[in-house]
Amino acid sequence: MRQRPLFEKRDAITNAIPGFWPHVLEDASSTAGFDEYVTPEDAEVLTHVTEIKVTRPNAEKGDPRDIEVIFKIKENDFMPAQTITKLFTHQPSDKPGSTGLVSTPASIIWKESKDLTFGVGKAAIEAFEERKAKAASKDKKGKGSIKLGEKEQALHNLLSKNSASFFTWFSFSGAHRELGEVEDESDPDFMDDDEDGPAGPIETFPYGDEFAIQFAEDVYPSAVKYFSTSPVHS
Repeated sequence: MRQRPLFEKRDAITNAIPGFWPHVLEDASSTAGFDEYVTPEDAEVLTHVTEIKVTRPNAEKGDPRDIEVIFKIKENDFMPAQTITKLFTHQPSDKPGSTGLVSTPASIIWKESKDLTFGVGKAAIEAFEERKAKAASKDKKGKGSIKLGEKEQALHNLLSKNSASFFTWFSFSGAHRELGEVEDESDPDFMDDDEDGPAGPIETFPYGDEFAIQFAEDVYPSAVKYFSTSPVHS
């Protein structure tokens, strides 16, 4: 990635500016269209973001499609100081319009009774482990159970009862080819046996893969622009 040295130099400067990333996120949220997923409590936590870094971890190997997003957040009323890393990897896809990006749910540490995802993050991790277990137990024909497991159903129930949070983006997974999860919804194997149940892997954040691309190709590289156009600095 030819621009990596430039971004590293830029970040060394901007990370030293108090409130730089919070202002970027505030301005970018409306311009990039993810403000509808930022609750007032989410916004409070995002004011404590001290660093953001986006890399293409396999660019030097000739494949720039994988995306790694790193958030550093200082201690606040909702969480202790921590670094949250979210890796999106590319997989072959036959589905028209698919980004091909998948991920595994990232862990976020919350203070007691302060989880802004209301347990969705933890449930997503448990559901993903259950999906891996289902994949490992497939029969010789390569067909596994398409019914929701206990952990997947618990995740579905939590999502149906709680409003969206920006932090559920870190729990996005996508349909993993290596787990035998079919991406094409026209394939009957993708649908759940129970007509009343949801189809395919339960997603915590709508279009989480597309948002990752938008974040990597617009929000992060254009951070200075967003900071400059913020009402506080215009």
